[in-house]
Amino acid sequence: MNYPLGLNQFLNNIFSTILTFEKKLKMETEKTTEDYGICFLLAALCGIATAWVVSGSILYMFMGALLGLLSAGFFVNVILRKK
Repeated sequence: MNYPLGLNQFLNNIFSTILTFEKKLKMETEKTTEDYGICFLLAALCGIATAWVVSGSILYMFMGALLGLLSAGFFVNVILRKK
């Protein structure tokens, strides 16, 4: 299409900005392959220890581990993703 010269430059700038943003986004997603396994392990251990100190029951220790894992999943997928 034949647009006025100013509009052609404007559209070219927009397209080049979009392409640059896509390249940066791809590079960022490739770099963020970090392992958060230590977070889940630490959360499970803290949940078990907290439940053991508070109640002393094995059932509550399993529930504490489950709640620790859920909170670690929330931390990794919601809070760390915003960084």
